[in-house]
Amino acid sequence: MLFLSGLLPNAIKYQKSSFLDAITRWAKYSTGFIVFVFFILYVDNKEKFIRVCKFLSLTLLLPSIYFMWQIFTGDLIHQAFRSMPSVGFSNPHYITYAIVLILPLLYILFFWEEKIFNRLIYLISISLLLVIAYLSYARTGWLGVFVELSLFIYFLENTKAKIVLICFSFCILSVLYFYHELDPILNKFQDVWFFLNHLDKVWNDNSYKITHLFTGRWGMWRANLKTFLNFNPLAILFGSGIGTAAFIAQQAGIYVKEAHNAYICLLIDFGLINFILLSMLMIFMFIRSIKMLKAKNKFLIYAGKSWFILLCAYSVLGMGTHIFYHVSISVWMFWAICGSYTGLYLSLYKKNFQNV
Repeated sequence: MLFLSGLLPNAIKYQKSSFLDAITRWAKYSTGFIVFVFFILYVDNKEKFIRVCKFLSLTLLLPSIYFMWQIFTGDLIHQAFRSMPSVGFSNPHYITYAIVLILPLLYILFFWEEKIFNRLIYLISISLLLVIAYLSYARTGWLGVFVELSLFIYFLENTKAKIVLICFSFCILSVLYFYHELDPILNKFQDVWFFLNHLDKVWNDNSYKITHLFTGRWGMWRANLKTFLNFNPLAILFGSGIGTAAFIAQQAGIYVKEAHNAYICLLIDFGLINFILLSMLMIFMFIRSIKMLKAKNKFLIYAGKSWFILLCAYSVLGMGTHIFYHVSISVWMFWAICGSYTGLYLSLYKKNFQNV
């Protein structure tokens, strides 16, 4: 299906990406599916699941060290009106997206670990990743981290620890608010409020204030949605080819490489059928994570919590970036993680959630 969506004849009318680029991206999505299946088959017990969690967490070790090294040496690039480390990526925000994927794994490793020293290591790792996420200034990534931390606190069983973390979080947010670091996030909430109260205006008004809602992204999103409504039935169902969403934005005078919304990208490029299929898969995984919360086995409950947290944060990221559409690190890492959770679920389901 993805192959047809990227190469349909009706996509030729869009001067978007080259044929080679389309094939390359399709290959990436296909390998993401292969990774998903591989980890489903590989993870069939708790030990293998923990092994995968540790391995994937370690993949951020070198990038994190390199990130801090660039901070101390001043080896920075200028993006989003700030200077920040690139960590070797084309976009410095990519490491934050990876952090959002890894934090739920560290959550389960921390709470399941019995040795105090190892717990301390996990706690330090979580703290370091949070600092890096802040310093990367990836505002959409911040939202993902905020969702995860909120759910972490919600799922805490220790009431005293929950109160302490809430108070600590409030203090941190107060400091960030005082120094205007939260302004970009607050502006987005203001944009949401304005959007909901002026639906007709935001759909038809071409003024600068309207098109630059959500840090300038509404203009490209609206252009894509209006174009989608005028697609022929074939394009609506199967998409208009890889890169079309960005091309439509460029035609609207917004020069970007991606449309910065995974849902719109999938809908425009891959069509309604693929959009529905992916949505069904995400919903299916949400249902499985919730089922794990009701298990009798404590480890499975922790796994269910971390999976649910991951899916919530990942869904939020998709609203402001193309995380599960184009970014390689998220395509492979996310499906490896979800494959591991699915493998754990299937292996324990056969045992009626009794033993690990």
